[in-house]
Amino acid sequence: GQRYGRTHSLIEKEVHHFLYLFEVKTWLDGNPNDVVTLLIVNSDNLPPTQFDTVFQAAGLVSISYAPPQATVPISQWPTLGSLIDNGTRLITFLDAEADFTSVPYIIDGMRCSNDRRVFHLLTA
Repeated sequence: GQRYGRTHSLIEKEVHHFLYLFEVKTWLDGNPNDVVTLLIVNSDNLPPTQFDTVFQAAGLVSISYAPPQATVPISQWPTLGSLIDNGTRLITFLDAEADFTSVPYIIDGMRCSNDRRVFHLLTA
């Protein structure tokens, strides 16, 4: 019925997310001097812990940048060189439902979007 269909749909999405994130991990492994920035559009308003499960399965948690606090002034953002040197070469933003206390490496993209300098800094 309806419930099975929604559960099946969520499982399909998790599998799709895993396959994509596994490709990202494979690419990062082959390109050790590059940094990747992801912006996840959370149209289903899923909790960040659900993304965390998929990130863990893909082996991305250990190489994900986690800021020291939920809000970081632009002057304290790491440089690309420090991200590479620290092995934290994946920066992930979530557009809705990010929660620093439960999944600190999935960054609130809405807070950062208010300061476009952060995005410029990361893409420059």
